[in-house]
Amino acid sequence: MTDVDEFVIARNPDESSSLPYLLRIPLASGAVVLKAKDTWPRTNKIYCHPADAWPSPDEVDIVERVPTARASGHELHVLVDTRERYAWKFSEQQTTASKQALPVGDYAVEVDGQVVAVVERKSVDDLVSTIVGGKLWMLLAELAAFATDASGSGSGRVAAIVVEDRYSAIFKLRHVRPASIATQLAEAAVRYPSVPIVFAETRQLAQEWTFRFFGAAVEHVTHERVGEERAAQLVPAGSVPHRAPRPAEVRIWAAAQGLHVSDRGRIAADVMRSYLDAHGPTR
Repeated sequence: MTDVDEFVIARNPDESSSLPYLLRIPLASGAVVLKAKDTWPRTNKIYCHPADAWPSPDEVDIVERVPTARASGHELHVLVDTRERYAWKFSEQQTTASKQALPVGDYAVEVDGQVVAVVERKSVDDLVSTIVGGKLWMLLAELAAFATDASGSGSGRVAAIVVEDRYSAIFKLRHVRPASIATQLAEAAVRYPSVPIVFAETRQLAQEWTFRFFGAAVEHVTHERVGEERAAQLVPAGSVPHRAPRPAEVRIWAAAQGLHVSDRGRIAADVMRSYLDAHGPTR
């Protein structure tokens, strides 16, 4: 039995076929099985033809398995804000998506029912409109507040703004001064370092970056919670026991106080009591 999340190369059990290999390619719509002349993707171009079915486990001779890329090893379910128009489909990534009203951001991912990462999607025109209209600072404040708990410390949550274009597109603008937009973006990076503004070049790469960002966030929170659970199970070691003062320490102190103390041997009880009264127990 092969994992449907793996790209699998096997030998074609049909010895009469001129195509000696079978390829099982996992897609969101279901696995596709092809007969092939060679073991793609080792070669650039090979001849393929649709196969009737994948052979049974007792017939299949696996040549290679290639796990398909997941986001930090996690199968993600992305939440899409109900107000998001022309939403990303994540059709090239191993994830599912559903619509839900989000308090901040256009896309989010959860761990145990709690949102741990959000992304605000922008085109260059939308980003510029947000800056010119003065809404960028409000948006950044909301995203930064999400990434901070009530006490003001980091909560493990993360947020980002992802732009579906190159940074160089800013300097090709005609209806606004590019330098002004670039300056405000730089100021945003300084004022809100916890909310990066990422230029992802294309819509497809913006989805890919968000997919990886969400996967990393889920991985981080999952490991953090596992660590907290393990720490809670640890048995307290108790307080550190007090150590007895070293004779050399007592002799140096006693000499400074003008107390008589021998250079060798056991220190007199009254001198030791005086030292402890002055210093207290030593850890």
